[in-house]
Amino acid sequence: MDKKISIVIPTYVTNEKQEAFLKKAIESVLMQKYDNYEIIVSLHTSDGYINLNHGIGIDKIKFYCNQNNLGSPTHNLNNAILHATGDIIKPLFYDDFMVSDETLAKINEAFNKRSTHWVVIGNYTADETQTNLNNPFIPRWNNEIILGKNTLSSPSCIAYRSDCGFMFDDKFTWLLDCVFYQKLYNKYGSPVIIPDLLIANTRHEQQTTNILTQDKKNKECKWAFDEYGRDGQITKGIDVLIDESVKIKNHNSVVLGDHIGIGNNTYISTQLICKSYVHISPNVCIIGGDKSRLVMHDCTFISANSTIICGSDNFKYGLVNSTIPEHLRKVNYSTVIMYPFSGIGANSCIMPSVAMAEGSVLGANSLLMEDTEKWTIYAGSPAMPIGKRDKKGILESYENLTE
Repeated sequence: MDKKISIVIPTYVTNEKQEAFLKKAIESVLMQKYDNYEIIVSLHTSDGYINLNHGIGIDKIKFYCNQNNLGSPTHNLNNAILHATGDIIKPLFYDDFMVSDETLAKINEAFNKRSTHWVVIGNYTADETQTNLNNPFIPRWNNEIILGKNTLSSPSCIAYRSDCGFMFDDKFTWLLDCVFYQKLYNKYGSPVIIPDLLIANTRHEQQTTNILTQDKKNKECKWAFDEYGRDGQITKGIDVLIDESVKIKNHNSVVLGDHIGIGNNTYISTQLICKSYVHISPNVCIIGGDKSRLVMHDCTFISANSTIICGSDNFKYGLVNSTIPEHLRKVNYSTVIMYPFSGIGANSCIMPSVAMAEGSVLGANSLLMEDTEKWTIYAGSPAMPIGKRDKKGILESYENLTE
């Protein structure tokens, strides 16, 4: 059965290069053999002007001028979706395009199965010229999607039933795709994967996500985790081993990636986000309450009997200890971050708001109160730099690990 597919294209066009991108995207749809579709273009512009008079067949396309929330790609995408009338919604960013004239036919074929609610499509990366296609990519689901580990690719590579009732959350820019995927997953489970390489994602300097600060990205991760974390259970990937004696105060505040080990008698009262290849040894204490959190990136570790203090009373002001109502205390809630390849030696203590830089490690019996430098070894109380690590050798080992 042929379903009507709505190709929704959010765009802002301020120069000839962006205009060329949009023309390429539209032409890639018009070449499709499958003809039960509509093209919805939402123009994010203050004047509604666009020049596409190049024999492109504008009569087949619906253009809508969107003058609200200028600069928000999420809002503009939603505006296009609101005007769609098809059974299937197929986003296509203005700088991406379909590389096969069978793309829509294969999408329709996938949705002819009643159990299919959303699909993700194999894709390439295109350079700014849009003539060189590289990095063939087959999407896959992983349980760290909500944290920004996107193994599905951009919204240009998905399609979903229009009756799902979801819109993209306009609070997000960097994670607009991952949050949307998590919502679909929570309702329908894993997507159907179309392994054929049918879409090209163009990479160029003008993309919005290329100009976002790391602070903005970290904030979006926290918002995503707080708002869309799965209630009542730990979200975890494959090869996750948690000793039965581990005490986790708030299971719905824990997201674990792949290859995770948490040793016996460990106590966790905060939000905990672990990427992949993370080890927490026995008798570790991660404290600070459910408004604080610890983020452990790939290949990080905490050795036995260490304490990570993510939140703490200010001893100088107010009453002190967790039995006292919070309005009578002065509490510092924070995020402690361990970037890739960082680690903490046995019997050590980390204070609130500390960020351990990539490759930095803390020796045993140490107290860390300030951020570290990359690939540096620290020790002592308070901890001081005492040496450097073998960055090249560690990264080579990591490449072998992930091959």
